[in-house]
Amino acid sequence: MIEEEIITGALVVALFATGGLTVFLIGATVWTHAAASRNEKRRDRRWNAWKPVLLDALVGSRDPSSVALLVGRNAHGDYFRLLIAYALRLGGRSHDVLAEAAAPHLDTAKEMLHHRRSDRRALATHLFGLLGSRIDLKPLRLRLKDESPAVAMIAARGLARSQDPDFVRPVLDTLDRFEAWGVNAVASMLALFGFDAAPHLMLGVADPARPESTRCACVESLRLLGYPPASDLAVSILEDGETPLEVQAALLRLLRDIGGPGHAPTVRELTEHPSDVIRIHAVSALAAISLQPADAARVENALSDTSPWVALRAAQGLIDSGRVASLRTVASEDSVRAAVARQALAEAGLAEVAA
Repeated sequence: MIEEEIITGALVVALFATGGLTVFLIGATVWTHAAASRNEKRRDRRWNAWKPVLLDALVGSRDPSSVALLVGRNAHGDYFRLLIAYALRLGGRSHDVLAEAAAPHLDTAKEMLHHRRSDRRALATHLFGLLGSRIDLKPLRLRLKDESPAVAMIAARGLARSQDPDFVRPVLDTLDRFEAWGVNAVASMLALFGFDAAPHLMLGVADPARPESTRCACVESLRLLGYPPASDLAVSILEDGETPLEVQAALLRLLRDIGGPGHAPTVRELTEHPSDVIRIHAVSALAAISLQPADAARVENALSDTSPWVALRAAQGLIDSGRVASLRTVASEDSVRAAVARQALAEAGLAEVAA
């Protein structure tokens, strides 16, 4: 009996404790939502007071520094968010006006770069990345090593927007932190550096000591920039034979978009590669860069590839390169590759012609 009473009592205590915890969590959630609502209303009031003055400054009827005089002691966060919102939409002379409006409060922003809260560090980093001078950008190099990957990425984008080649290597050295963003997002950031940074990006591609993801991002950024010298580098790396498959695939995508007939011999060999991934991109690249009948026949033969993905890419390559007539001929056959040809023609809106 005593043991049963002890167990019963423990259960009652546990139930009360659980109930108390539930009430606490509900209360905390309500309080958080209420606080967020208050902050949003306060921000709206401040923005409504600042916007007319800022707009006057943007059209030249008011000194930009006069906007900063309206900012109270604890209002810097909301002010920085307003400037960032406009900076993301405007450029040219407007960018200079926004930078002047930010200038009186940049000391506060510099202090925020070292704030214990990552969202504050991110806000200040974003502000400097958009509106800071070259001198103001230097502290962002430290933020590349911020404990928050999000802050580090904002810093990297800010440095890339400067289009200063001196910042390329520090950014490349930290790219392994951004793998979660994916190659395309990282490459888009690197492309912000512009043409002047392309030689540095090529060094990143050529360096076998760098992580595979970094090399792929550098290749993709060069493709986005459309930098012609990168094509010759791509061929030399592809001929090495020791390059990781994902890097090879990225190099073939680059050749597809900015390569030329002179690069066809290397690509041609890779259409016979044992990896499906490499054959997919090699067939696509060969269809794009070579007009030789022998290469057109090679691409057409890929319609019978053991990988359906390679076969479909070959069909798409024939369409993209204007060789639709040969694909229609294949589509009229009674064969496996004919089904691939018909599917590609249908996806390209040519199904009726194929029929």
